[in-house]
Formats: sequence, C-alpha cells, structure tokens
Amino acid sequence: MYQKNDIVIYHHTGACRITDISALPQTNNQNKQYYTLEPLFSAAQTIHVFIHSQAFMRPLISLAEAKSCLQHIAELPATACIAKDARQNAALYTKILETHDFEKCLQLVKTLYLKTEQFRKYGKPIPQTEQKFLKQAETFVFGELAVVLGQTPAEIRDMVYAALCA
Repeated sequence: MYQKNDIVIYHHTGACRITDISALPQTNNQNKQYYTLEPLFSAAQTIHVFIHSQAFMRPLISLAEAKSCLQHIAELPATACIAKDARQNAALYTKILETHDFEKCLQLVKTLYLKTEQFRKYGKPIPQTEQKFLKQAETFVFGELAVVLGQTPAEIRDMVYAALCA
C-alpha cells in the first residue's frame, strides 16, 4: 500500500503524487478507501483510485536505474517488428505502453524518434500513428525520469535526444 505524498506511476497518466488516502465524501460507503492522485506533468484532473483497484500503479524506478538507462540509451535496442501497416504498429505500440515497463517504453521512444527522424530526412510527412504514440511514450518516460532526476520533462527530452544523436 502506498502512503500520502508518495509519487507513483499511474496507468497512462504517468507520474502522480498521492495527496490523500480516504473515503470519497460523495459516497455513502465510508469503508472504501481511495487514493487521490495529482498528475505532476499533465493537465489531467485529480484522479480517485480505489486502493484495491486493478488499475495499474507502480513505484518510480530508482535513481540508479534512471542513470543507467540514460548512460546506456545508445546501446538500447530499438523495438523490433515494426510493420508497414499503421494498425499493426498501433497495436504493437499500445501493447508496449500497456506493459508500463520503463525500459520497454524507453525503447519505444527511441524507436519512434529514430523513425520520425528518417521521415524528416527524406522530407516525408510523419504518420499520425507515430506522432501520437511518440507523444504518449515521451510523457510516460520523460515524466518519470524528471521526477527521479529532479529535472523537468523538457530537460530530460533534450538529454535523451542528445544521447541518441551522439
């Protein structure tokens, strides 16, 4: 069980601070406890999650894990099996994001970033599927790294992409 002021990764919202653990005032059942989550880097409203819910929630990666991922991002393999069909790609990207696995999501960021750079290089428009999933993966990964490393998501973004371009 998490405690008040813990920062967790919640579903697709990303990094959230637990601001309260209590029953919801608008319910009659005062025995049901809820986490009140405040997203740190998104415009999403306050989220209430039943503490025994099956909704995905996990602690942040450690500082050592964050530093290791950033040091070894160049060696991190890109996501395999990228298809030419947008629907197949969307299904693969969704599957990766739904794992909530930090390293797999970082691999997805790397893959989609390199893919969009190839489109730019050849003067082609970047497919909406890639744009959409890159933004989602960036929000998830950069937000978590920002909290762990005490920086902003924009600073993390610059750091990650500089390492990929080196």
